[in-house]
Amino acid sequence: GRYKLYYVARIETAAGARPEAPAFSARVFDSLSAKYVAERTVTVAEAKPGYASYLVGTIDLNPYVRLWCGHAHDAGVKAVWFDRAFLVRAD
Repeated sequence: GRYKLYYVARIETAAGARPEAPAFSARVFDSLSAKYVAERTVTVAEAKPGYASYLVGTIDLNPYVRLWCGHAHDAGVKAVWFDRAFLVRAD
């Protein structure tokens, strides 16, 4: 079925960080179709206080889907902590 994929993360920004600076990126790779089926970059402007949920996209789930997330390594972002990923049925 189809699911909405969320990452729960905490973003610590630096003073004076540019709002458009990337905080973290997330991707979903489907090995069956050999392509990325969802992709998102969360910016400093989108950062929420504390741990928050960020929608990555809506995907068709199968056993060959790979989830990925990573810190963008921008000077405006001190740290990113990833807590979990979760799915919500979209059907």
